[in-house]
Amino acid sequence: EYQQFLSHLTGWMSTLSWQAGTASGPFLVGTLIQALIAMDYPDYTPINWQGTLFVFAVTFIVWVINV
Repeated sequence: EYQQFLSHLTGWMSTLSWQAGTASGPFLVGTLIQALIAMDYPDYTPINWQGTLFVFAVTFIVWVINV
């Protein structure tokens, strides 16, 4: 009775977890890069939008390597 609904729900949960797992890698690397810069340069103040740019840069580099 519930097989079709549960199958649909399981598929979507799998897809969403795959996307979240894929996004967490560049986020981790981008924030690590920002933390290393903050450690090496005490005058640098980490700002959220700069961290986002690091994440985009890491994602772009991974994309270029894959292409």
